[in-house]
Amino acid sequence: AAPDVGKIKYGSVCAGCHGLQGQGQATFPKLTGQTADQIAAKLRDYKAGKKLGEQTAMMAPNAANLSDAEIEALAKHIAGLPQ
Repeated sequence: AAPDVGKIKYGSVCAGCHGLQGQGQATFPKLTGQTADQIAAKLRDYKAGKKLGEQTAMMAPNAANLSDAEIEALAKHIAGLPQ
């Protein structure tokens, strides 16, 4: 995946709930401070249909539409957001 894929996916899919800088908001958790490996693992679990918490019903369909390359790019982008 191109380097901008993570940024584009984050802005179009994730930022509305997790905040523009991954700071979290309302019932949606903060993403900053997690490693790319942690984020990618969670996205893969959601994609596989595992229940990880209260937001699984919202996260699973979003993750299901991501390719492996998009998951990696998204995880790297989120891990690089300022804390």
